[in-house]
Order: sequence, then structure tokens, then C-alpha cells
Amino acid sequence: MGELGYDDGYSYDHSPICIPDGTATPPDSLIDYDQTARPGARAPHAWLTDGRSTLDLFGEGFTLLQFDQTASAALPLLEAAHRKGVPLSLVLVDQPEVAALYEMTFVLVRPDGHVAWRNEVLPHDVDGLLDTVRGESV
Repeated sequence: MGELGYDDGYSYDHSPICIPDGTATPPDSLIDYDQTARPGARAPHAWLTDGRSTLDLFGEGFTLLQFDQTASAALPLLEAAHRKGVPLSLVLVDQPEVAALYEMTFVLVRPDGHVAWRNEVLPHDVDGLLDTVRGESV
């Protein structure tokens, strides 16, 4: 059986389809695994109030986790994804402990469960964001 740091801690820090957010890269460890929602990292596990894990939310397409309850704030990204034919689901999470783990208001997770982008606000160029995270602009 592998070590948690090696298996779960794999990160695509320098991937052209993950947009860095300027946070420091955590130290590598083959033994220890400290969850982080930094772009490139595997999205952290946390239990939701409905009994699902955050990890259960990923896999069918891109997932936008939003840690405030203003659903209309995500509308520009959802509309851009629809126009481009990019599968994207919005999940509003109203749990402060999960928000603290993910550290930003918006976290875009790839179908493979790795964080592609995160920020407090959506960028003005939501089309460019989608093009980058799906490899269109690479």
C-alpha cells in the first residue's frame, strides 16, 4: 500500500491547465498528506451536511464550488460554460469549516478531482478561464 503523501498529495503545480493563485507550495512528503485546495492539488475531502464527501461532487465534468450563497455571482461562468459546451455544475456550500479548508469563495475543480483555479471573485475573462483549464489555449 502506498503512502498518503505520495498517493493523495500528487499535485500538478506547474500544469498549463491549472491557474496559480500565488500561494506557497506546501513541502513534499511521502508520508504526510496535508490537504490543500491550491490549484493543481487534489481537492480536499470534507463531509457535507447531506452526508456526501466533497469528493463525491467531482467526476462528471467541471465543478464550481461556491462558498457563499449568492448563486447569481457564478452566472457569468455558468453562461460561458454553456456557450462553449463545457460541462460545469455549481455547488453552493454553506459550511464555514469547509469554506476554511478551500480558502476562497470560488474553487473550480476538474473532472479528475484536482483544483484548476480558485479566487475570491470570478475573473472578467471567464471565457479565457475556461479555455485555459480545459487546455484550449495551451
